[in-house]
Amino acid sequence: MIRYFILVAFLSIYIVSIEAATFTSNTLIDSMDTSFAGEDIVVNGCTVIINGQHTFNSVQIRNGSTITHTPKTPGGLTLTVTGDLIIDAGGKIDVTDCGYGPNEGPGVGELLASGACGGSGYGGMGGICSDAAL
Repeated sequence: MIRYFILVAFLSIYIVSIEAATFTSNTLIDSMDTSFAGEDIVVNGCTVIINGQHTFNSVQIRNGSTITHTPKTPGGLTLTVTGDLIIDAGGKIDVTDCGYGPNEGPGVGELLASGACGGSGYGGMGGICSDAAL
């Protein structure tokens, strides 16, 4: 009986000590930052900028919070959430205007000697343009 009580007491302390990483002010988690890898993440009333690839156990976006990434960041934002992803009303994952503009980034077309160029095609050959378009 005593062994059972000690085991229950130990497990109770362990479970209570597990807490999520909670962000309440604007924060940057950059691409090489592994401080929160595999953890539960709570974003509460702020914006968290996450650059690159990250894996979290769970993510909660509360009270009008936002997860985004820095504009024109190579690799953008890639999240893997192994558990729950909960986004409260008003919360969002927003990458508006975070991509590359025309003739920028790794998908930009190449101007050929013929005057044709292409790039940024999804499942195809991309667009055709002339040097006047560049």
